[in-house]
Amino acid sequence: MMTTAPQLILASQSPRRRYLLEQAGLTFLVIPSSFDEGSIQLADPADYVKALAEAKADEIARQYPEGWVIGADTIVTIDSVILGKPGNPREARQMLERLSGQSHFVYTGYAIVCKNKQTCISDAIKTDVQFKDLSWSGGSTARTPMWWGFPCVK
Repeated sequence: MMTTAPQLILASQSPRRRYLLEQAGLTFLVIPSSFDEGSIQLADPADYVKALAEAKADEIARQYPEGWVIGADTIVTIDSVILGKPGNPREARQMLERLSGQSHFVYTGYAIVCKNKQTCISDAIKTDVQFKDLSWSGGSTARTPMWWGFPCVK
């Protein structure tokens, strides 16, 4: 008797997450979560991204209980301050200037949820990143991707 493989669902519209799953050779659906990130109280960064990843995966898993749903979230902190997504090129430039030549942390939370199997596997990873100094010898800040037409994303 032949059975079909369980469905794998990415609960994110992140191009990077999609790319990583594609590079792993996985077949999956993309069904972005509409979970309100503001509904989770900001706490310890690792706990926060893990809770967000779980909530996003759980939201989609309730709609597709037989599927395995991947949720994820990432934040950047510098000097204990969380940097959000820049809303425009000016904010992106300010963020890059703040990161330039500095060490910061990137926290990524992930969750893999299957309701039919009553399974939730989740964790958070903290990465210490040393950012290259973007200053040019003339003192001006290096040209950044938003001037090249790229979107403002972390």
